[in-house]
Amino acid sequence: MRMETDTLIKTQDAERINDTRKAELLSTPIEHIDITKFDARPIIDSMGKMSFTSRDLARATGIYNQMLEDPDCSIILVIAGSTSAGTAPWPLAPPK
Repeated sequence: MRMETDTLIKTQDAERINDTRKAELLSTPIEHIDITKFDARPIIDSMGKMSFTSRDLARATGIYNQMLEDPDCSIILVIAGSTSAGTAPWPLAPPK
C-alpha cells in the first residue's frame, strides 16, 4: 500500500505533537493525597448524587463499608486505579 506524501507529513506532525504533549504531561511530578489528613466521606457522599463514575465510586464505597462491617465477609479483591471513562471486557473476572 502506497502512502501519499501529504498523509505521511500529517502523520509525522501528529506524532511529534503527541510526543511534545507527553513530555509536557510527564514533566510535572504526580502528588498523591494523604488520606489520613482529612475526612473524605462528605465528598464521597456528594459524589453519589453526580453522574457516571462519581456515582459508581460512591456506590462502591458503600459496598466496601458493608464488607468491613460484616465479620463473616472476606474481602477478596480491591481495585484501585483511574476513574477515567472506560470499559472492561468483563466485570471483575475473566469469563471461564
